[in-house]
Amino acid sequence: MKTRKHNTFRRLARAGVQFAAVLLALYILAAVAALNVPAVLLAILAENALLGIYYKLEAPRHADTAENPRCI
Repeated sequence: MKTRKHNTFRRLARAGVQFAAVLLALYILAAVAALNVPAVLLAILAENALLGIYYKLEAPRHADTAENPRCI
């Protein structure tokens, strides 16, 4: 039962981060259109951080599938 709650939280967190990343991408487009270089640079750094969080929240696909627990 705990894994189901954890997976639900992870899905909601990933959806929230994905939504924020899309909004930030739109902000980057607006900043580029306005030729606001400092805003573009800061938005790109923030987008990089958001995408890092997004992929960090991704569930491992091959977790605990090794037959030998000593296997690296």
